[in-house]
Amino acid sequence: MACILLACLIGKVPCKVLVVYHSLLYFICIRDHLNIPKIHSMVHYVESICYFGCTDNYNTEVFERLHIDLAMDTWRATWRATNKRNERP
Repeated sequence: MACILLACLIGKVPCKVLVVYHSLLYFICIRDHLNIPKIHSMVHYVESICYFGCTDNYNTEVFERLHIDLAMDTWRATWRATNKRNERP
């Protein structure tokens, strides 16, 4: 899907943007040790379907919720540690 997006960007964004996107795509695709949860979970779909059947409710909500929780915990800890002057929203 990312390769299709890259092709769709041709002529619509500056050439430097295409080079950056292509480089990032190349970096992610040749690395086996990158463990991005949404990408890594796709590796297990076929095996899970063979073992458990239908993939009802297979989604990434757990990872997204975890990210929200961790981000908010960090924000709250940082907010408590400041003197609360010159706050920005």
